[in-house]
Amino acid sequence: MTDPKNTPDGVTIPFKDNVEPELQRSSDTLRSVFRAVPVGIGLVVDRVLTHVNEKLQQMTGYSADELIGENVRILYVSDEEHEAVGAYKYRVLARDGVCGLETQFRTKDGQVMDVYMRSAVLDPNDLGAGVVFTVLDITQQKQTQHELERAVQQKDTLLREVHHRSKNNMQIISSLLNLEAERAGHTEVSGSLQKMRARIRSMALVHEKLYRSDDLERVDLAEYVDKLSADVVSLHSAALERRVDAESIFVDIDFAVPFGLILNELLTNALQHGFDAEARGTVTISVTRRQEYVYLRIRDDGRGVPPDFDIAETSSLGLQLVSALVSQLQGTISVHGNGGTEWEIALMDMAYLSSRTSG
Repeated sequence: MTDPKNTPDGVTIPFKDNVEPELQRSSDTLRSVFRAVPVGIGLVVDRVLTHVNEKLQQMTGYSADELIGENVRILYVSDEEHEAVGAYKYRVLARDGVCGLETQFRTKDGQVMDVYMRSAVLDPNDLGAGVVFTVLDITQQKQTQHELERAVQQKDTLLREVHHRSKNNMQIISSLLNLEAERAGHTEVSGSLQKMRARIRSMALVHEKLYRSDDLERVDLAEYVDKLSADVVSLHSAALERRVDAESIFVDIDFAVPFGLILNELLTNALQHGFDAEARGTVTISVTRRQEYVYLRIRDDGRGVPPDFDIAETSSLGLQLVSALVSQLQGTISVHGNGGTEWEIALMDMAYLSSRTSG
């Protein structure tokens, strides 16, 4: 004789007076697991709820009597969501037998909760046999995720504003230096002021690149070198040809600023001392990466440096600045004067090295 036992969580488990002990233990185990797991569990046949556990009732606010026999639509926030989830889930179930997805449920009192639902077919050969699903409330995780996304967006906005203001402030300083240079006339003071203005411009360009970029922390050296070299060459001579062969190398601001200053100084030095005012010639710039080192080569076909030239002994403020910046980036520098001047600089990208080491 069969005596159905209705459990408080809506699970109906047949019970026979003469059931074998092993089958009885299995039934008890299944019932205990169904009640004890910390996730909602339900069983649907043709999208109609036939079984629900106590946790699903607690999550949704519905009792077993209110859920069992109802279309699972009762749990969804809208008809559209119900249909969209069903179409996707049953398509995946037919192919894989299991399906996981995120959706939203609406509780009995009207609250919306984000859930992760995982479903599996009872019979891989017959979807009509039923589908068991588990539900995990991820509302708090989604809220935390949204808060983190907002925080990142606010940080990006702040960083963008910092770069914008830094660029503007440097442009103001550059304009003031330009005014002072004009007042000084064609003197040594004017030349020094113009050099200082060019250095500030190279730094401002870094902030401008970051401000306009989707990546607020890294500068693409290919774009930066092209723009900066074009500015420097145009200021000194319209007759010179500029060739740039730069890899797309992304570096942080701590590398980009000294790199830009080095490029500015060496280009300026080449144009001022390697060519006459209207002389024709070519300046070639190459930028490559080999692991943590970024290699910068600047070659011109101008007069060339003297055979006994030693950058360590130079009195030029610009070249002294180059030496200091190369040392700051733990790099090396060499110069050759055969048929023009060629600078070869290797600079260590510490951020790149740290990322590889930590990875």
